[in-house]
Amino acid sequence: MLSTSDVAAELGFHAVGVEVNGAARSIASSRGRAVYANLADIPRGKFDLITSWESLEHMSDVDAIMDFAKKRLTRHGRLAFTVPNLNSPIIRSMRADSMYINGGAGFAGHVNLFSSQSITTLLNRFGFDTEKVSGQYSMNLNEVAAYHSGKWRGARDYLTGTSPQVELTSSLVNLLSAVGPAVAAWEASCAMAPILYVVAGRQSSSFT
Repeated sequence: MLSTSDVAAELGFHAVGVEVNGAARSIASSRGRAVYANLADIPRGKFDLITSWESLEHMSDVDAIMDFAKKRLTRHGRLAFTVPNLNSPIIRSMRADSMYINGGAGFAGHVNLFSSQSITTLLNRFGFDTEKVSGQYSMNLNEVAAYHSGKWRGARDYLTGTSPQVELTSSLVNLLSAVGPAVAAWEASCAMAPILYVVAGRQSSSFT
C-alpha cells in the first residue's frame, strides 16, 4: 500500500509529516519518512504545499493551525485540506446521528463544523485567498431513506456495535438509483457534498 509520502515522491514532492503518536512516528521513521513530533519544530517559509485531510474538525484551536500554515508556506505556497461539510443535506438532516458529525467510535464528537462560507471567512482572516471549494463523494441516498423512515439510527447504531440489515422496497431502491447521479452532480457543483475539498493561496499582503 502506498503512503502519502510515496505518492508525493512519485509526483516530485519531498514530503514531511507531523505525527504526535510516538509508535506511529517510529514506524514512519524506520521507513525513511521525515516526521516531526511537534509543529513548532517545523521551519518557517519552506513549504510549497501544506495538506490536512479531514483533520481540522478534530482540532481544538483551528486559528493556531491557520497561523502555523501561513508562516510555514513559501510566498506562492498552497494550503489544501478536506473537512466535513455542514451544508450537506445528509449532515443537516441527520445532525448528530450523521457519521460525518459524530466521527465514529474512535473519533467521537468532532469539535469543529465547517461550511464553504465559514471556511472562506476563516481563510481570509489569516491572509489566504480561497482558490477552490468543491464537494467530494456523495451522500448515500439509501442511508438517508432508511434513517428518515425510522429503520436505521445512523451513528447511534454504529456506536452500539450493531449493524442492522435495513431492507428498503425494491421500488424505492430503483428510484434512488435513478436519481443518484443527478444528486451527486448537484452536490459537487454546489459544494453540498458531505466532504469539502479546499485549496487556498497566501495573499501577497500576508507575506512576512
